[in-house]
Amino acid sequence: MEIIPRTSKSGKTHYSIRFNDHLLIRRRVRGYGDRRLTERLGEQLETLAQRVAVNAPVDDLAPWIDALDDTLRDRLVGWGLLGKTTQLVPDQACFDRVSR
Repeated sequence: MEIIPRTSKSGKTHYSIRFNDHLLIRRRVRGYGDRRLTERLGEQLETLAQRVAVNAPVDDLAPWIDALDDTLRDRLVGWGLLGKTTQLVPDQACFDRVSR
């Protein structure tokens, strides 16, 4: 994994992540303005890619996967790292339907 700083014309620094996916294809994802948050995102992406590569469960990544923004989730689906309907933690409406 590689963290790449980018400085805008206004002087703000934003970070990107380069990592290898489950097919060993080099991917780039836009990170955050904070390096530590970006590093954590990169670690999670690498963990996800490694587990998908060996068909290992990703259940412990459920809170992180559910918190992903739609743009990143769509990219991960497109790359084959997530299924199109991946939602590991049911929403409240699911519990409401079951409890009736």
